[in-house]
Amino acid sequence: MGAGAPSAAARQRPIRMPDSPPRQRRVSSHSVHRRRRLIALVVAIAVLAVGVDAVRGDSTSGWGGSLNTGNGIRAAIEVPWIQRPKDAFGREVDVNGLPVAASQQEVLAKLIKTGKPVFCAGGTKPYISLTFDDGPSKEGERVVNLLRADRQRASFFLIGNSVTEFPQEVPKRLEAGDVGDHSMSHPDLTTLGPADRAAEIGNARNKIQNASGAAVTTFRPPYGARDDSVDAAIAKQGLLSVMWNVDSEDWQGLDQATLEQKVFPNLKPGAIILFHETKDNTAQFLPGLLKEMKKRGLRSVTVPELLALDPPSDQKLAEGDTACEASINGEGGNVPAG
Repeated sequence: MGAGAPSAAARQRPIRMPDSPPRQRRVSSHSVHRRRRLIALVVAIAVLAVGVDAVRGDSTSGWGGSLNTGNGIRAAIEVPWIQRPKDAFGREVDVNGLPVAASQQEVLAKLIKTGKPVFCAGGTKPYISLTFDDGPSKEGERVVNLLRADRQRASFFLIGNSVTEFPQEVPKRLEAGDVGDHSMSHPDLTTLGPADRAAEIGNARNKIQNASGAAVTTFRPPYGARDDSVDAAIAKQGLLSVMWNVDSEDWQGLDQATLEQKVFPNLKPGAIILFHETKDNTAQFLPGLLKEMKKRGLRSVTVPELLALDPPSDQKLAEGDTACEASINGEGGNVPAG
């Protein structure tokens, strides 16, 4: 046997191959492909869901069938390169489809400067504002819970003396919207002198702000009683006077069928609807109202949010209740104010 030839024992030993056998390499490659296919499938399902929601609306969101703004927001979250919708001031809305604070402050400042009350919004977009007077109250808790469950928002106009009685109820209203001033003791402000009128407005505002921790920027005159001197007193304190163009007349204790007759025909974009949180018939009526809103593709937001999303035209602001009544009766057009 030559010097370079292996011995018999060496020839009988098994030859060791390097690690990472071919089978392991094939399994690793297969796992990578499976992961890639799974990721692609998840992305495809997410994009398809966004597309379907954008067409039919998200039935669980409280936005209604034909309203696509909220789903556009969801798309912007799930697919970041999709741009969010914008409000009337060109600012992107937040992740809940609501105008940011800067837009709300801007529209309120412009409207307060006019010294005129607001009766409705522009009526060009699928938003309304449900408003509830005379709280806070124990009865109003059910209203708040119903709104929260349906992901709707509202404005609550509170009486200062009731805030003193139920201060713990005030923050709960912020869970379903915002709070406004409804005077200290609910008098007819047109019958008061300037000092008493200013005290009714200002004292209630301070009390509501202290109890809620939130700024109060809107005021609703008790009974809707107002004149030029009342309008001026409200504006002087930096508040926007908020009226309504749909009166449910729930304070009369109307039954459900009659409330439907009062509200449903006027349930249109831009409406500001008056209710009272202290009435049992109002809480009983609310589930049916929320269902009807969804059918019509309407979402309720607070008054400042409504005005930032869909501000009233100059004509509606100048003509007040007359123009807003015409809009719910299907008369006349509307050009959003600049």
